[in-house]
Amino acid sequence: MNIIIANIFGFISLLISIYMYQANTKKDLLLRQIFYTIFILIEFIFLNAYVAFLVSLISLIRTLIYYYCQKTNRKIPILYLVLIVVLFLLSLLFNYQNIFSFIPVIIGISYTITLLIKNVNKIKIICIILAILWIIYYLVIHAYVSIITRIIDIISILYSIKKDFKK
Repeated sequence: MNIIIANIFGFISLLISIYMYQANTKKDLLLRQIFYTIFILIEFIFLNAYVAFLVSLISLIRTLIYYYCQKTNRKIPILYLVLIVVLFLLSLLFNYQNIFSFIPVIIGISYTITLLIKNVNKIKIICIILAILWIIYYLVIHAYVSIITRIIDIISILYSIKKDFKK
C-alpha cells in the first residue's frame, strides 16, 4: 500500500517537473523546484527511503536559500554551501542502508554546485546526468512512477534546450 501511495505522490511530482524544466530563468526554475521537492519528500517517506528523504529535505532548504538569494540579487554565502554539503554527508552517515545510499548524496552535492552556474541551459544539461543517476536509485527503491518522471524530465529538458537554442 505504501508503494501505491508513494507512486501517487511521484505522479504529482511528475506533473510539476514537466512544468519546472520549462522555466526560462533560474529564479523560476528554483521556485518550481520548491514545490516539486515537497512532493518528492512525501514520496520518499512512503518508500522508507530515508537517505533520499534527508537529501531531499536538505535540498529543499538549499533551494529556498538559493531562491531567496536569486530573488534579492544576493550572492550565496560560501558558509551556506559548505554547511549544505556537510549536511548531505551527515545524512549518509546516519542513514546508510546500502551502496545505493550514496546516489542521492552524490546528486545532492552535485546539484548544489550546479546551481552556482548562472546559465540555465548548462544547469539543465547537468540535470540530465543527475536524472540518469536518479533512475538507477529509483529502480532500487521501487519508485516506478519516479523512473517515468526522470525519463520525462530528460525529454522535457532536451525539448527546452532545443527550444532555447532556436531563439
